[in-house]
Amino acid sequence: MNKHRKHEITAKVTDLKRLNSSKNGNPNYMIYTDNGVTRTRSDSMLNYKISYNMQNETYKFYITEYKSGKTYLDNFEKVANNESTGS
Repeated sequence: MNKHRKHEITAKVTDLKRLNSSKNGNPNYMIYTDNGVTRTRSDSMLNYKISYNMQNETYKFYITEYKSGKTYLDNFEKVANNESTGS
């Protein structure tokens, strides 16, 4: 049985929380959305794309969910306004 599942979700960012930096000094974040919570991977270059300007914006998130229930962000892209409403 797989130890993880890949998900693709579209959600609005409701909050961001800066977590402790990695041992190497790189940023880590918890991302809260209207469709759940995920966190960034330690020492991922993707973490440098995270910005508090993301709040209240809609993104497509690519997430890995592990058997433990923890989820980690693999990638994300901003959704154009007309895409998020289905127009």
